[in-house]
Formats: sequence, structure tokens, C-alpha cells
Amino acid sequence: MSETGDVYVFDADDTLWMNEWQYSRAYAAFFSHLYEIMGDRMPNIHLVRDVFFKIDGHMFKDYGVRRGRVAESMVLTYRKVCEWIQERFGEELYSEAHEMHIRGIGDSPFDYSKLRFLPGVQETLSHLAGDGSQLCLLTSYDRSVFHSKADRMGLAQWFPQERTRVVEMKKSAEDFIQVSGYAKDEHRDAKTWYTVGNGESDIIPPLEIADNWRGIYIPFGSTSRYFKDDSFAHGFRHQAIDHPRVRTIREFREILY
Repeated sequence: MSETGDVYVFDADDTLWMNEWQYSRAYAAFFSHLYEIMGDRMPNIHLVRDVFFKIDGHMFKDYGVRRGRVAESMVLTYRKVCEWIQERFGEELYSEAHEMHIRGIGDSPFDYSKLRFLPGVQETLSHLAGDGSQLCLLTSYDRSVFHSKADRMGLAQWFPQERTRVVEMKKSAEDFIQVSGYAKDEHRDAKTWYTVGNGESDIIPPLEIADNWRGIYIPFGSTSRYFKDDSFAHGFRHQAIDHPRVRTIREFREILY
């Protein structure tokens, strides 16, 4: 690592490219499929949605962001709906074929072939690297899938393997220390260390490490119950993080300004 260059730790999903839409599309497809196959025997959407996200929140404790959590949560919700219909109407509507189809819906957010970089991302990363900044990647994702995804997106041109870290739960300050090499850097006090991401969990933890850590916040909300999303109250607009060392921007290329 350079002795003098500033250090940037980037989030990946919904920061370098959009990924949340794949989850929301899967949820919409799942709920739509239930109403298609169950018809007038279905409970109302608010109840179904609440049951699903309660199950998914519970599953997060064991699965984290690993592949399979969403699919399993959908299947468990489907089974509960079938049980309720059996109890309420005396009808057995469960089908193995329906369950297999639902698992496919739940797995669709991991189809990384549809991902594309946000405007300005590639140019900005190349500019920072060319100026001597050190680029790191810290992402919450399934480790068994990430390397194929990283190859497809060509991340190695900006993020060396030793400065790439994949976690399957929420990020901690220690994760930022490990991926950036902060603890071993004899020149760390002379540098500025930036964390860049779309959620508070990408920004707040490293600010506790030292005063020379700064946050660059590009807000985009997640459907996960484990991540704060205040956009609903503000018409899709997210509020800035109220912290003296955090800057909120709208476009990735604003990092350079």
C-alpha cells in the first residue's frame, strides 16, 4: 500500500451497481404468484407481507446475506399460507411444483449477469487509482458466489485480492480495519481514510476507529429489516447522515469534487 495516498473503502451492491431492485422484483413476483395460484383463498397482502418479512428477519440471524435465505423464507411463507387455507377453508392447496417454482423466484436476486455499473463508477475508480489512492472493497454477500460475480464485473482492475473482504453479516469496525490495512499502516495518521456506501452500516462503523476516517454517503434504501430505510417518510428521498465527518452525495462521480 502506498505510504502517502488516501484510502477508500467501497461498498459494492447499490453503491457500484444497483442490486436491491432484484430483491424487490423477487418479492413482487412471489406475492403475485401466491395470488395467482391461490386466488380467492388468499389472506390480504399486508398480512402476507408481514409474515414473510418476520420469517425473513428470523432467518437472517443464521443465514445473514447468504444465498438461500430469501428462497427459504418464501417457501416457509408459502407453507404457512397453505396451512391457513387448510384451516380456514378445509382445502389442501399445497403443491411441490409450486414450492419448486417459489424457490426459483427466491434465488433470482443472485443472478449477477444483469448487473451493470452505475454512471461514473468506472471512470471515478480509475481516476482515484491513477492519482495514487488505495482502493478497497468491503461487501456483504455470499462468499461462495462473490468471486464469480467479481470476475464478471472485472473488479480486480481496481480492487486487489488482499484489499477485498466479503462478510456475510453486517459490517463491523474491525472489518474496515482488516480490509484497509489500517492497523499495520505506519503512515495511517498522515492519511485520510474514506468509507463509501449507500447505507448507514457502510458509513458509521469505521467513524469509530479514528478521527481521520470520513464517510461518503450515497443513500439508497434496502428492503432488509436489518438496515435503516427512512425513504418512505420522505417520498423516496433519503435523509443525510447527521455527522460532521460524513458527506452525502447523489452521484458516484461527486466523490471527486
